[in-house]
Amino acid sequence: MKEKNNQSLRKSYIDYALLVIGSALLAFSITAILRPNELITGGITGISILLGGFLGVPYTIYYYVLALIVLTATFLTLGKREVKKIIVYSILFPLILIMFESLNFRLYLNDMFLAAIFYGLIAGGGFGLVVSSGFASGGTDTIAKILHNRLFPFIGISKLLLMIDVLVIMLSILKYDVNTALYAIVTLVVF
Repeated sequence: MKEKNNQSLRKSYIDYALLVIGSALLAFSITAILRPNELITGGITGISILLGGFLGVPYTIYYYVLALIVLTATFLTLGKREVKKIIVYSILFPLILIMFESLNFRLYLNDMFLAAIFYGLIAGGGFGLVVSSGFASGGTDTIAKILHNRLFPFIGISKLLLMIDVLVIMLSILKYDVNTALYAIVTLVVF
């Protein structure tokens, strides 16, 4: 029995370590590659960057607010079980994102395609660590799940997620240009 508790505790520590490392990789990729190279991505990150660009308020604030809105919507529509998967990440990631933003480390690349690839690889790896540790992002993946469960049960979650991300990328044309939106599609595919 004691051995089983030790294994469970060890797994819990590993899961939290993966969560922190994954969150750090995501935050680094956003602050050091995505933003300085004026790329955009889908999801809550993309929405936050667009809002920050249009309204002049730091995007990290929008990210935190949107994450809390999604968390509340998850609780109201999907219940406590889903919220437990999201709550730690919803609090931890914005804090890490704000910390990385304050470090002001920027990796400017002269090649937007290369920046899109690097962002997709690093962010995708970070997100993979978060998900493999048993946590959920509470971002557009959760929004897609809510839409699927409440409004569109005939459309798969992955298709809803893709539609949301494409919508965010299309909206980026209003702030940026068509090339930026096309590079965003590259980041999405690599991610």
